Amino acid sequence: MYFDIIIKTITYNLKKKGVVMNYNKPRFIYLLIFVISLFIFQSLIAQNKTKKLFQDYKQEVKTRLLQRYQDKLSEQEINSLFQRHIKIDSISFLRKLTQIDNIKTQKQKIIMNKKANDTKSKYSTTAVNVQDSLALVALYNSTDGDNWYYNDNWLTGSVKDWYGVTVSNGYVTYLELAANNLTGFIPPELGNLTNLNQLIIYGNPLTGSIPKELGNLSNLHRMHLGDNWLTGSIPSELGNLTKLERLVLWENQLSGSIPPELGNLTNMQDLALNCNQFTGSIPSALENLSNLNNLFLDHNKLNGFIPPELGNLSNLGTLYLEHNQLSGTIPPELGNLTNLEILWGCIKTRFSDLD
Repeated sequence: MYFDIIIKTITYNLKKKGVVMNYNKPRFIYLLIFVISLFIFQSLIAQNKTKKLFQDYKQEVKTRLLQRYQDKLSEQEINSLFQRHIKIDSISFLRKLTQIDNIKTQKQKIIMNKKANDTKSKYSTTAVNVQDSLALVALYNSTDGDNWYYNDNWLTGSVKDWYGVTVSNGYVTYLELAANNLTGFIPPELGNLTNLNQLIIYGNPLTGSIPKELGNLSNLHRMHLGDNWLTGSIPSELGNLTKLERLVLWENQLSGSIPPELGNLTNMQDLALNCNQFTGSIPSALENLSNLNNLFLDHNKLNGFIPPELGNLSNLGTLYLEHNQLSGTIPPELGNLTNLEILWGCIKTRFSDLD
């Protein structure tokens, strides 16, 4: 009954729009079933494509971890790292798939506007702040942009059409170039993108240090520089990013101490500094990160005691400390972490599950 009403409603609306058709119920039903089946079939193809690409991505991550740690960690520990990396990057990966799928649409759009763009300069900055445009050009030049995996429309069309770039109200607000073969260094000019909301450039062979100028990105909510080859220390200027909610620096060659200025980032929800070469003690100033959900400090060279102040992180759900050189006892204050679900620690360099 309901199906018959639906068919008649569709037929009626088509006739109102001037589409003449004879209502043949069996034939119409078959046609409707065919259209629905075609839609489902296309959806299944898209799902299979996404699944295969994600499997390939996971295999790439696993291979990199094996290359770095096969002589240092057990298979179980490598698998643990692998699961965490996939968890951290899954959302970024799916966003990247969407960008790749839209490349053809972007190309068609650029072709349609090519004549208009030809009247502009080579580094067209249509509707985009000049300072932002120059910062992106500096990034392209310092990271061998000609050999990126995807560099569609960079330096040739309007900035808003450059691959991985999102523009809002004339400013660059989103930059995502993860796993895109960026080689070279992060230019200090990137700190001029003062309206940037997210900076996602993980999974590239970037070298050099993290520019202190990134501390000028006052509107940044998310910074993901993980899985590169960055060296040097964390600039204390990153403590100026008071809107930052996620800072991911895992899988680099960063060293030095963890700056206490990170305690200024009171909106921080996820802090991942694992798999580097950080030394010194865990700063007690991290107790100020009252919104922190996940803290990854494992696989470094941190020493000293576990700060009892970490027991003030009432929203903390995950805490990883294993594979460091921590000593002493587990502070009883950690018993205040009522939302804690996962706790892995390392006392006197011994790996142990403290769950």
